[in-house]
Amino acid sequence: MPWSTRPFDASHALTVPFFDFSSGEFTGEVADLDQDLFNLPLRRDIVHNVYEYFEHKGKKVMKRVKTSGDTAGSGKKPAPQKGRGAARIGNLRAPQRRGGGKAHGTVPRSLEFPINCKKRLLACKTMLSARLFEDRMIFINSEELEHAKTGLL
Repeated sequence: MPWSTRPFDASHALTVPFFDFSSGEFTGEVADLDQDLFNLPLRRDIVHNVYEYFEHKGKKVMKRVKTSGDTAGSGKKPAPQKGRGAARIGNLRAPQRRGGGKAHGTVPRSLEFPINCKKRLLACKTMLSARLFEDRMIFINSEELEHAKTGLL
């Protein structure tokens, strides 16, 4: 099952080399990584949930349409209930009539939804494990520079 398969063998220690920040050379140092942080199975569902959480955070729909109570017009009954031989009319601003309000229109609402902090943390750990498995992570010993110039980067 891919959601329970760990990317690295749990019986061996995870070791990664350190590189020098300015030159990019191997420094000779090796670090042991925690299995609980860098060897988690890829849970794409959790990563996707957290991605959707951050995409919808702070988003709102501010559209609002007029209902039959918001449209202009009187509340007087336009015709008697019985005796005309025609259909019953209760309100001129009913949704089925011309000039009436929308029956189930859009209202302002928030698109945010809550997510547990443990799930967010698990998604971060999962992404770190995936990055390490794909060799897209580099560990550096120090980020000190001789000159603070972006050209050196």
